[in-house]
Amino acid sequence: VKKDKVKIVVDETTSNKQIKVTNKLTEVEISKVSAVDGKELKGATLQVLDKDKKNISCTVKDGNKKETLKECTWVSGEESKIIVGLQPGKYYLIETIAPEGYVLNKSEVEFEIKEDGVSEKVVMKNELEVKVPDTLSKRSTLLIAISMFDIALGIGILTHVKKNKTEE
Repeated sequence: VKKDKVKIVVDETTSNKQIKVTNKLTEVEISKVSAVDGKELKGATLQVLDKDKKNISCTVKDGNKKETLKECTWVSGEESKIIVGLQPGKYYLIETIAPEGYVLNKSEVEFEIKEDGVSEKVVMKNELEVKVPDTLSKRSTLLIAISMFDIALGIGILTHVKKNKTEE
């Protein structure tokens, strides 16, 4: 990313000078957190897509190590990830597999790398999965059916007894 312009003047007094110009790569921090407590979640499969929502390659920085990924997809860990070298523009963060015990976040988090290389931290949250007990299990259904049969039988017997008393 080009930030500053450097003016170089070459004239007759210039002789064999070396100028070193270093470009700084863009960096974007991506964090996967629990919506409950804001702590990093491990086990989510995340992916960065370009502005057209197509796969891209990227380089992930983890401490002093860098890994280039053919598809910008990784599994979240206990710390956020730093993606380096993305060109300025819009991108999308998506989740393809939710961490165990959490609901898949189907939203797309849009973020932008600005021309000056600056970007904000990108955060995606997950809600806890709520497991509802199966109150209509096979056993419950059987008990309900037996109860309904007993009620119908009781009503039938009462009707029969009442009919017989009325006839007497």
